[in-house]
Amino acid sequence: MKENIVYVYMGNRKKKPFPIEKIYIRRRKCYTVRSKKKDQSGKSRKVYSKCTSKTKAKKQMRLLAALIYNPKFRKSFKNKKNIKK
Repeated sequence: MKENIVYVYMGNRKKKPFPIEKIYIRRRKCYTVRSKKKDQSGKSRKVYSKCTSKTKAKKQMRLLAALIYNPKFRKSFKNKKNIKK
């Protein structure tokens, strides 16, 4: 099975491999977004979205990249999340 490796541009730093992967499941004909490695405690990989379309999986990857690598977005995202309607 061919795995897609996504590299994230970090300004003047070297490119790092992204810690999250998008996998196509042929049996179900859908995509899953999950972490590449197990946790430090040895738990299984965290699944961020199960059986979604390709476009939604790409959106999820972009959102997770912004949360991991963009501190301004992370701060604004937390503020929006805590607001109750």
